[in-house]
Amino acid sequence: MKQNSSPLTATIANMQSISTQISEGKGTIGKLIYDDALYSSALTTVSNLQSTSDEIKLTIADARKVIDDVNAGQGTIGKLLKDEALYTEATASVTYLKDSMANLKE
Repeated sequence: MKQNSSPLTATIANMQSISTQISEGKGTIGKLIYDDALYSSALTTVSNLQSTSDEIKLTIADARKVIDDVNAGQGTIGKLLKDEALYTEATASVTYLKDSMANLKE
């Protein structure tokens, strides 16, 4: 029993020291508990992170909608990607323009 009392006494002394430092507002935990400015700053930071997270969620939702629309063949890009006839016509037009430009250079 005597062998265990020394480490136990040291542990209790350490816990008392930590508790005293916290109650004096020292260290991170003590400052968070007793420093109103730091506490307010932490709350503001958490609030800003939540707002940023909400904005990211909205941006991701918007991006998913755009991708879904493109995959459904909606909009100019969607039609170019999904409508084979329109793609072929656009490719032919670009080829015609390239050939016309080459002829003008000659």
